[in-house]
Amino acid sequence: MAISRGRASAILLLTGGYSRRFDGGGKLQAVIDGRTRVIDVVADNLAKLGVPVFEAGIGLTKFPWVHGTQYKSPLVGVARGYEAIASDFGTFDLSIFVVAGDMVKLDPRTVETIVNFPSTRTVIPYDGSLQVLAARWGKSSLEMARLMAETNPSFSLRSALGEDVVILDDRRWRGGASPFFDIDTYDDLRRFRSSYLGIKDASQY
Repeated sequence: MAISRGRASAILLLTGGYSRRFDGGGKLQAVIDGRTRVIDVVADNLAKLGVPVFEAGIGLTKFPWVHGTQYKSPLVGVARGYEAIASDFGTFDLSIFVVAGDMVKLDPRTVETIVNFPSTRTVIPYDGSLQVLAARWGKSSLEMARLMAETNPSFSLRSALGEDVVILDDRRWRGGASPFFDIDTYDDLRRFRSSYLGIKDASQY
């Protein structure tokens, strides 16, 4: 398989574990239509891209799971994920598309725009805010994540990005139809469920 730092060589799906902002519930396992979970929607979208996908977190998908990431911080997930993917590819000279497991509206077209952006730097989409958890992490940011995960795993992901980044602002992403919608609250889940089911509103979730 060809390696190109100007294009993501793999996708790292972060599934975390604690969902603290979701009242301690497992938001990624919340059911949308009676059987489809939040994480299933995201995993299905990523599987369409034809790029190897790895999971760092609690093991909710059929993708290869990165050991040592269960109930760990996002920083540790990225660091250990980078090491596992590098081991699989036989090189650390690569870039990785890092995405959170609750990015339910992240469509293949948007991912391909970020993944294929012509740069070897970290590429962060912007839709009014920086989307660190839907970004293509370059080698320098990935190496910084490895270092920081060893010294202070509670540091935020953003602190590992460094300055070697490209901010990708696409007007298609602005407004209420942003593909970077994520599920942080029960109200977010209700609104997405309504959209997913094609109904005006869904009071039950």
